[in-house]
This record gives sequence, structure tokens and C-alpha cells, in this order.
Amino acid sequence: MNELLELPLETDEDCVAVGKRIHRLALDIGFSDAAAIRAGLSTCEIATRLSADARRARIHVGFQPSETGFYLAIFLPGELKPSERELANVMFDRVVDLTSAESISGSMILQEVPDKGFMPTESFMERQRARSSELSRSELLSELSDRNAELRSLLVELRTRAEDDRRREQAASAREYRKNLELSSAYAELNELREKDRQLANFDILTGLPSRVLFNDRLAQALAHAGRDKTRVALCFMDLDRFKAVNDNGGHSAGDRVLAMVADRLSEGRRSSDTIARIGGDEFTLILPDISDIEAAKNIARSIIDSIAQPFMVEGSCYGIGISIGVAFFPDDAVEIEALIRCADTALYSVKAAGRNDVRCYAEISD
Repeated sequence: MNELLELPLETDEDCVAVGKRIHRLALDIGFSDAAAIRAGLSTCEIATRLSADARRARIHVGFQPSETGFYLAIFLPGELKPSERELANVMFDRVVDLTSAESISGSMILQEVPDKGFMPTESFMERQRARSSELSRSELLSELSDRNAELRSLLVELRTRAEDDRRREQAASAREYRKNLELSSAYAELNELREKDRQLANFDILTGLPSRVLFNDRLAQALAHAGRDKTRVALCFMDLDRFKAVNDNGGHSAGDRVLAMVADRLSEGRRSSDTIARIGGDEFTLILPDISDIEAAKNIARSIIDSIAQPFMVEGSCYGIGISIGVAFFPDDAVEIEALIRCADTALYSVKAAGRNDVRCYAEISD
């Protein structure tokens, strides 16, 4: 195998990052959107299962020659469990076991690169490695990092100023009072900045919707209440369709405007107990506590699809997008948060693979 990357599997964030990295790589080498999503989600699911058992620390990604071109190859050290092997066989072209006689043991899952003219040249491999090593941050995390740097700088400045004042003025009473007053004011400002940071951590800057952090907290609360009250919770994972065309044709400013309008439409008609969150670029979630039945949740999802299907007008230009929705139910499909999220994500992938702009429940694809 021509190895491209070695990726860690030590945390949940690592497993998600592996899925997104495979998704981006698949797009770069000519996979369709649906095939790239399938490769990314499947790899993320397998990585999550491996990481949960603490049986792997890393996976290896590269390219394996085939009779007609190349495979995208993902090497997993050690023996796969039956459930992992079944998932790999369903989602990928081939699963090949390597024995110790081949100097290394494990399993290699393979997906054929659709472009028969593709060659993993050294320049291509270097570009991909460089791209993988870049510090990838969302707008929110970048903003938080900048804010934290400002806070640290301000705190250092305040401490330095206080020390200089003490050495220079010998703590004269009037000057000491003024210095303490200034410090109190500065620390009050510091606390205010920290509160703003808390808001940035919990809410998306662009749309004002709850972020992934607050979404996880709200979901945990909803499941706890539902478990106590013996009620049902619907979790909807939503992904915009054809949104890339908005950025390509109108630029990121148009894309940001459309995202803000999408947030407004998603929020229309929601109950105070419902939670709409933005957890990624064009990814949203909806938590529906105390939902009466599965059909009620699907009706809400269909109304969202109809709403998003209406044109978006931005500075005189008209943009048309859609939305795919996957739904999972507590306790019908899962009782643990991570399992429920995976069920909703799997249902969403099913919609994407089937043509997009629709809603499916996990139970409909798992029967």
C-alpha cells in the first residue's frame, strides 16, 4: 500500500476527524458526493467501534493498485469483529485480511477510485499530507482561540502593571487605591469577556442557534426527562442539499446569508421545548421532546423540507437548495446519546444516498 496518512483513534473527536478526512479525500480523487459521504460516514462508524474497544490507536490510509487503477485503502491493525467486518463488507468494495507472513497483520478495506486515470503521484501525496497537517478550525473555535489569547494577554498585562506600580510608587496610599481601582475595573472587564466566551462556546456566531456544545447538553437533558416521564424524543439530523452551489456562485457572503435565513425558517413554528442547533457548516439538528408518535415527527420534517424548498433571495440573486433529514427516536431506536446520534446520522446518510431532499426514520432502514 502507498501510505498517505496515519490517523489517531484516541478520542471521539479523532473518530469524527477520520470520517471527515476520508470524505474530503474521496471528493479530491473523484468520488461522487454520495459515495464520498458514504465512505466518510462508514469509516467514522468503524473507527468509533474500534476506538470504543480500545483495540486500536491508529489507522493507515493510502492507495492500493488494482487491475484497472487504484483503490482507496484503509488499513486497520488487528482482527475485525464480525459486526465490524459486516459493516465494512456492506459499505466498501472489498475487505482483505493480511497475515503476519506479509510482515503486518490486520485488515484492509478497499474502495475503487472511480477515475481510472488517477495516479497517487508524490506531489499529490505531499499536497494531501500538507492539507491534513493544517490546523483546521471552525469559525467559532477560531474566535474562541482569539478571545482566549486576548484574555491571557490582558491578564499578563494587568499583573505586570501591578508589579511595576508597587516597585515604582512604594505603595503610597492614594496611588495604591487608584491601582486597586484600576485592577478591579480590569478584572470586571475580564469576567465580562469570559462571559462572552461562554456565549461563543454555546451559540453559533452566524445564525445565533445553539452550537454543538449546547446541543449535546440539551439532548442529554431531553433524554433524561423522557426516561423519567416515559415519553418519546425525536432527534433529527439535517444536511442542506446543493448548498455548495450557493458558495460557488455567490461567494461565502451569500452562503452566510442563506445559512442565516435557513436558521430562521427552521425556527419558525417550533415549540419552546424544541432545540434547533447548527453543528457544522451546513449541518443542523432538531430535538423534539415529548413527541406523540413517529408520524408526527415525520410531518414536522416534511414541513421543514417544504419551507427550505422555497427560493432564497440574496442581493437580487435567487438560490434554490433542499434539505435531507434523518430521524431517530428515543427509546425506540436507542437509549444512549451516542447510539441515538449514530442512528439519526445513518438515517440521514440513507436519504443522501437515495437522492436527497427527503426524510427517513432509522427504523425504516434497519428493518
